[in-house]
Amino acid sequence: MDEYVVLDVIEVRYLKLSDEGAQYAKHGTPEYQYANALALNEELPKTTVEEKVGKEIAKIGFAKAM
Repeated sequence: MDEYVVLDVIEVRYLKLSDEGAQYAKHGTPEYQYANALALNEELPKTTVEEKVGKEIAKIGFAKAM
C-alpha cells in the first residue's frame, strides 16, 4: 500500500502595488525621475527640475540621490 501526503490550501494571498508603488513602477523611482530630468553638462535651477517632475518627486528624488 502506498502512502501519500495530502496538502490542503488553507490561505491564498495576492500582492498588489499601492498607488504610489504603481507610479514608481510606471515612471521610475523618485531619484531616477530627478536624475532623468537633468541635462548632461548643464546647470539647471532646482525650480526647473521641480516643474518637470513635480515638487514632491523632486524633494524625495533629490534627498535620495544625495
